[in-house]
Amino acid sequence: METKTYTLQHPVPLPSKPGEPAGSQLASITFRRPKAKDLIAIEKAAKHGLSAANVAIIAALGDISVEVAGELDAVDYEAASEFAADFFPKLTPPQPTGGASK
Repeated sequence: METKTYTLQHPVPLPSKPGEPAGSQLASITFRRPKAKDLIAIEKAAKHGLSAANVAIIAALGDISVEVAGELDAVDYEAASEFAADFFPKLTPPQPTGGASK
């Protein structure tokens, strides 16, 4: 599976889990290609606005929680959003197909 890693300019503190040492930070996000379930989650988040959709994209493709993705510094949020967008096909408008004339 194709992946790309973005190194954060401002690492994000991670919530500590039982049995793990406190103070861990997210220093990079490795993005992967989207799956259908990711597209569904992104579509649901988009109902709450563009920023919510971008956070959902970062979380889904970066395999991190929405809460952690929401804590990204604005610089990292913008860059990670663009980074993740590379995994989506660029849509081109449909071309006319010769057919009926007016």
